[in-house]
Amino acid sequence: MKKHTRLCLFLVTVLCLLAGAAMATAVENPPPCTICHLTDNMVFDYMESDNYDHMNQSQSCAWKCYNTHTNAATPYWTYIYHKANETCPYCGTLFTPCKAGDYTVVQLSPTCVDNGHKAYYKCNGCGSAFSDSSMESGGMYDCKIYNLAEWKAGDGFLAATGIHETEPVTGQAADCENAGFKDYYQCKVCNKAFTDADGKAEINFSTWSAEGGDGYIAPLGHSFSKPTYTWNGDQCTAEHACERTGCTEKETETAGEYVKDTDATCTAAETGHYEAAFTNTAFEAQKTDAGSATVGDPLGH
Repeated sequence: MKKHTRLCLFLVTVLCLLAGAAMATAVENPPPCTICHLTDNMVFDYMESDNYDHMNQSQSCAWKCYNTHTNAATPYWTYIYHKANETCPYCGTLFTPCKAGDYTVVQLSPTCVDNGHKAYYKCNGCGSAFSDSSMESGGMYDCKIYNLAEWKAGDGFLAATGIHETEPVTGQAADCENAGFKDYYQCKVCNKAFTDADGKAEINFSTWSAEGGDGYIAPLGHSFSKPTYTWNGDQCTAEHACERTGCTEKETETAGEYVKDTDATCTAAETGHYEAAFTNTAFEAQKTDAGSATVGDPLGH
């Protein structure tokens, strides 16, 4: 079994080597020179394609003979014309001629800001460009585009439309502490901003929406409720809260001091009241009734 396996592997290896050698021979063996009919000094030089008539193009490989010819005026070039869809036995090139209708349509539509170009037909065989689907070249019906860049800037040029496809963008409402901005329009293609739906009044959004810009909405500031005042002993706490929806801002301040109203007597203790003065100007000064507080005891007789 092992002997049989080794034999099979040997045969496969030999066949691969023979196939490779045959291929190498086919590619590397030059044709005989058309002048001296020898092959010992024939060298491949270049590939030549005749694209004058695109639908009937031909291809050949050129070989140069370095033998000394008796007639110096006789060309020493040898051309091997390739057969369609066959591999050349000398240079190894597979020649596939172009086919009518075998093309890809290439077009770039202009946008509001970018230029474009008309449709052209790119041959899937050789990659040449044509202005017509017939893909003819040469003669009176020649439609080949010989310089594509120049054609795109010339006969095939399509200028930018300057017409923007806008969509409305909802602005941002200002709140008590944060600024906002107005509604505007934005182009779906170039992302430029405008104040109108027609895309005529372009704006710089950063400048337009910043303080001082036409689209800027200043912060609203807090809208506080009427303050409440709560006494706790000798201290009064003032408090108010913002009434705007979603705002939880609240301000509080506590203050208080004793103010004497009457001195103590033999039969009555000292009396006074409490007053509260606040630093927050939104809060009004508060005080308790006179004599509402007593300090110590009567002096006695």
